[in-house]
Amino acid sequence: MFVINHLLPDHTIFTLKISILKLTDLYPHEMVVPHLLEKLVKEIKRSSILMNPIIVDERTRVILDGMHRYYALRELGYEYIVACLVRYEDPHIKVRNWYREIWLEGPIDDMVSKISQEYCTEKCNIDVAMEELNSKNAIAAIMLKQRKSAILILPEETLSIKALYDEVYRLERILTTTFRAKITYQADALALRESGANAIMATPPIAKKDVVEVALRGEVFPPKTTRHIIPARPLFVNVPLKLLSRTSEDLDLKERNKILNIILRQRNLMKIRGGINIDRFYAEDHLYVFI
Repeated sequence: MFVINHLLPDHTIFTLKISILKLTDLYPHEMVVPHLLEKLVKEIKRSSILMNPIIVDERTRVILDGMHRYYALRELGYEYIVACLVRYEDPHIKVRNWYREIWLEGPIDDMVSKISQEYCTEKCNIDVAMEELNSKNAIAAIMLKQRKSAILILPEETLSIKALYDEVYRLERILTTTFRAKITYQADALALRESGANAIMATPPIAKKDVVEVALRGEVFPPKTTRHIIPARPLFVNVPLKLLSRTSEDLDLKERNKILNIILRQRNLMKIRGGINIDRFYAEDHLYVFI
């Protein structure tokens, strides 16, 4: 495997290990968005390379980031994938959730009324709503920014974190189908301060152990349950898809990784500041780009 040792501000080392892994050895933790998967499958069919590695917990082989790439390669019949292995238990890796921005065409009171027919709800201030979410006593809180209040959506019984997010997903579908609402996803710091949406939906916090336990049970959370933040990420490994194909039966996993090492060692590695848009927004502090 190709190893990158990243020096953190606290003078500890965060290690990234780039390796080829068998798809059958990995555990996804989230569902994919069907139209995004379809788009990616078409892009890979037209390409000869896998651009970026997925992020995988080294100990459990749970996929932390890159679910669509995993499912796309599996659908196309590939046997292997390029992954960046990290230690998920490292405290420098954070797991956060997404805020849902709700953009409505009609009156917001109609939405509130419909939700109250489907769920137990309670009106409260935003601080109380966040406390209930942090205690995992609520499915979600819809914050009405103009009124500076929140509608707390409550379960009828105590639910697991997986069941709570299944209800979040159901609630999203009600909003998009009944009210034709557009839902976009935003990092927490931006959503509450800067969003121009009609309302913001906050969801319960999720822990690393929740991610691992659900994935190892062979289950998956709905899309956009987790938002992983890691200190550094490798990009543009651009590994030939042929190296990941099951048709190369003369190459075992060890031999494929030897070839991967040769490919990556022939390239220059550049460290750049994160928090930038490339093909998407990367929130990591640093990116390691192969050129």
